[in-house]
Amino acid sequence: MLPLTDATRGMIDAAFFARMKPGAAFINGGRGATVNEDALLNALDHGTLRAAGLDVFAKEPLPADSPLRTHPRVTPLPHIGSATHETRHAMAELATTNLLQVLTGETPTAPYDTASA
Repeated sequence: MLPLTDATRGMIDAAFFARMKPGAAFINGGRGATVNEDALLNALDHGTLRAAGLDVFAKEPLPADSPLRTHPRVTPLPHIGSATHETRHAMAELATTNLLQVLTGETPTAPYDTASA
């Protein structure tokens, strides 16, 4: 579980996987771009890793042609790690707060960044 920063981007790489216990399972529910996915696939294909459980990916949604979708040692999940009652409640509360702020002419707490869309 890592935040995505310049320092952590791609830090889970071939050297990282080589230091893991042979036959280990790798699980990522943090940020997808912290993992070098080519290195992950290589570690899975060459037996360094036994399996990978992934809730996040470098590119989301995961492209239809990604080998992570069909790799026999990967269990890909659709970014459901945040699907708790508490998180969904907080998301709904933030959306409502933003809507009410916009309707009253205020700047929303969490504005949508159209530049990144």
